[in-house]
Formats: sequence, C-alpha cells, structure tokens
Amino acid sequence: MTKYGIPKNIKEVSPEWLSEVLAPQHGAGIKIHDVEIVNVFEGTSSRIRVRIERNEAAIAAGIPEYLCVKANWTEHADFTMVAGLWAIEAMFYQRIRPHIDMLAPVAYYSDYDSVSGQGIILMEDLVQKNVTFGSNLNTLSVDQLMLALEDFAALHARWWGSEDLMKMDWLPLAQGEGTLDAEFVNFQGGAEGMARLLAPPERAATLSAQANDAEKIAKVVDALVQREASSTAPRCLIHGDTHLGNSYWVDGRMAWLDWQLVRRGRPIREVFYVIGCSLSVEDRRKHERDLLKHYLSALNAHGVDHGMSFDDAWLEYRHWPVWGFICWAVTQDGWQPKEVILETMRRFGAAIDDLETYSLFGL
Repeated sequence: MTKYGIPKNIKEVSPEWLSEVLAPQHGAGIKIHDVEIVNVFEGTSSRIRVRIERNEAAIAAGIPEYLCVKANWTEHADFTMVAGLWAIEAMFYQRIRPHIDMLAPVAYYSDYDSVSGQGIILMEDLVQKNVTFGSNLNTLSVDQLMLALEDFAALHARWWGSEDLMKMDWLPLAQGEGTLDAEFVNFQGGAEGMARLLAPPERAATLSAQANDAEKIAKVVDALVQREASSTAPRCLIHGDTHLGNSYWVDGRMAWLDWQLVRRGRPIREVFYVIGCSLSVEDRRKHERDLLKHYLSALNAHGVDHGMSFDDAWLEYRHWPVWGFICWAVTQDGWQPKEVILETMRRFGAAIDDLETYSLFGL
C-alpha cells in the first residue's frame, strides 16, 4: 500500500500517485508529469483509458504513453468488493500472470486494500494495440474454438495437481463454501429471488418451460458445491469466466481479460463454459463431443495423466450448464448490455435441456 492509498476515483490517479507506484517496480527515476482521461467505460468495473506525460526514465523502462486503469468505482462497487473480486485479480497479476503463457494483458501495477476491498490495476491499453475484442453476440468457428481449447489445455496442464497452486490460500476453490460461486443464489434471496430474476418474459423465454424452474436451479447450485467438496479429482488453475466478452484477438491468437474469477478448480467446468457460450446452439450440439475429445488430447500432449476416459469427461461436462446459466441469470442490466445477457442465457439454457442436466442431480 502506498502513502496515497488506493484511489477512490479517477481524480486520485494523479501524476504523484502514478509516480509513486510505478517507480519501485520499474525504476526509481520514473516521474509522471500529467494524466489525461481519454475514454471511460462502465460495466461491472470501471475501465478508464488515460494518456500520461512521462519522463525519459519512464519511457526507457517501457511505461507506455497510454494505460488502461481498471478499478471498481461503479454503482456496483459494493457487490464486487464484498465478493473479493479486486483482491483476487490484483494478486493474479502480481503472483500468477508472470508464470503463464496464455495471452493476457500486461499489468504495470496492481494492488488492493484488504479493509475496503478497493482494488486497482494499471494495464496496457489494448485499444492502442488495435486488438479485436470479443462479444457474446458473436460466435467462434469450430476451428477457432479448437485453438482456444488448446490454450486452455496448456494453462490447465501448467498447474495440474500443483502443490504450489494448492498453497495459494488467497485463490478461491471453485464452488468452495462461502465463495461467490457457491453463494450466487443466496445473494439473490434463494429460489424465490431466482424466480424473480427469471420472471420477465424476455428472460423466461431463454429457458424451456421445463428448465425454467428456479427451485431446481437453486438445488443444482447447492449440489455442485457438495459435489466439488467431495471430489478427489486434481485441481488446476482456471480462468473462471471464459465468455467471449472477456476475450480479444491479437496477431491471430485469442487472449483473455478479466481474471477476477480465477480459481483453483476442475478443468471441465472451464471447458463446458467456453464451449457453451462461444458456439451457436446448433454448432454446440453438433460439435461439443469432438471438442471435448480435442481438449483431452491436448492435455495428453502436455504430458498430463488426467485419467479421464471420454465417457467420464462427458458425464462431468453435462453437470455444468446450470453453472453457466446462473452466472448470467444474476447479471443485472447495466453490468452487461441486455441483449448480451439474454443471448448468453439462451445458449446456456438450451444446454440444460440438451444435456439433461437436471436428471443428473435426480431432479
């Protein structure tokens, strides 16, 4: 923590604050003389593009002229701070980002306040790099998704069953008790709250009449928590929120933003999530088995003895559609564009039916 603390708004991202936080990591002579706001984007977080006037020492140290300041200064800040998302992402950039090969933004500084929950990340400005940002209103081709799954296999393999990973107590266990994963439904007021979320006609239409059952959804979320607690399968590092809105393309490769939900988790949760929301419903139905096989083969190629037959992996895969659906059912208008929420719910809702997920939980 610096003497200035974590900024409470963009005005506090001053030349003095930037100089203080950048110098210890990048060079004692670094000075920032001015900060100019270029663009402001608000969603579940604040993302502000800034142009900085910097001295020669900063230029020599590789500090770019444009930065993206990511923080939680939105009207949703209380939720994200209570959920601990800022501490998790700040520590990801401090402790894990330097050790992964998967493409992700470069961070020049990240920190958080454990008391207030406030956090901040100074990242490279991807707009200046002319990347192409993903959107849940679009889809990937099967070939593109195969390449993405190869990248996830490499990420998972790097941390597969890692003792070092399991010692990272700051990194939540996926579906661990008390985590956001486990408490999504409770945060909404239980099954009754879920029913209210699904009541608007445009939301209800994203599920079949059979699947649109808030009580069943709540039971499955609880069952996933218990199932994960009793599983002895190896864990690995997972991104945790691999929808296309968190992706971008650079030099023909797919990269991933927003590591607030990074977890120590089971890999198939991630595999289902990225397949379920990256393909059209029709393409998922046609290709998901082959894509799962491709992922398992990629794990093998990285030397992972995962011990999963395809049938075992397929059964595991079928357990996860409700998780994907709940992530978007609790997403409020304003956090994401309304049409993005509805389309993503529709894709995951179809998977609940197609994969007969409720039946796996005896419902």
